[in-house]
Amino acid sequence: MDGHMILVSFCLGCAALALWLLVRFPAVGPRRPGAVILAVLAVGVGLALAGALFDAVTRLGGYGVALALVAVVLPVLTGAFWVTGCAFRALAGMPGLRS
Repeated sequence: MDGHMILVSFCLGCAALALWLLVRFPAVGPRRPGAVILAVLAVGVGLALAGALFDAVTRLGGYGVALALVAVVLPVLTGAFWVTGCAFRALAGMPGLRS
């Protein structure tokens, strides 16, 4: 299995996990526009730092890549998908956007 297939699998798994979190805990997460913007900015910073952190963790030893995937990629991607779902939920709840 090459790296692209692993990343696609992690993206699909993290999206499914974030969807489960949105459905299971509907009251949790940012709902006001200002809070959503701050959450999106925080995820952007997390995604920007994830590459360097991934490289650092992979150098830890034989299990570095597996540890980096579970400890860095999984939470960052899940958080990104979760915040995206919260942003869509907040946009859908705004007045005047439905016909």
